[in-house]
Amino acid sequence: STYLGSSSPPYKSDDEAYQGDLDSQNRKHGFGTYVYPDGSKYTGQWSEDKREGKGTFWSAVDGYTYKGQWKNDKQNGEGEIILKDGSIFQGIWIDGIRGDGLYSFSDGAKFKGIWKPKDNFTAKFTWPNGDVYEGQWLSGKPHGKGSFTYVNGETYVGEWKDGLKNGTGTYKFESGDTYTGPF
Repeated sequence: STYLGSSSPPYKSDDEAYQGDLDSQNRKHGFGTYVYPDGSKYTGQWSEDKREGKGTFWSAVDGYTYKGQWKNDKQNGEGEIILKDGSIFQGIWIDGIRGDGLYSFSDGAKFKGIWKPKDNFTAKFTWPNGDVYEGQWLSGKPHGKGSFTYVNGETYVGEWKDGLKNGTGTYKFESGDTYTGPF
């Protein structure tokens, strides 16, 4: 069956349209495509008027595409989002929020872990030139214990504060010489 119109909550616009399966109460249920009033579009599985199961959402406003699992009308489970600038996040979603995964930025940088911009967390970040930091983060910067491996093979293992080497650490130079002490 097919439904076109505006009487299905929570969407209340004459510009919306749904084509797909309905249940006995005329709710989106099964497989279908819904076009939102702003032009965004969802194609996938539905359960009782909610996105549920596998589906793809394209945002006309922000230009991103999400492909993956849905539960209770939110991204939940495995999914991938491709942003307008070409950046991609692949990983786990919990109630519409990105969890553990790999974020590949459009400039070639990569971030692996759980991004918590204002909290402490542990993750791995690879810069476009190949430099790698793996360790603790705070407010989006290396902070706490971590290791930095430069593309030339030099390494620093030690303490960080606000994105800078700070505290005790060991620096191994390309020549093989090492320095251990305060930074």
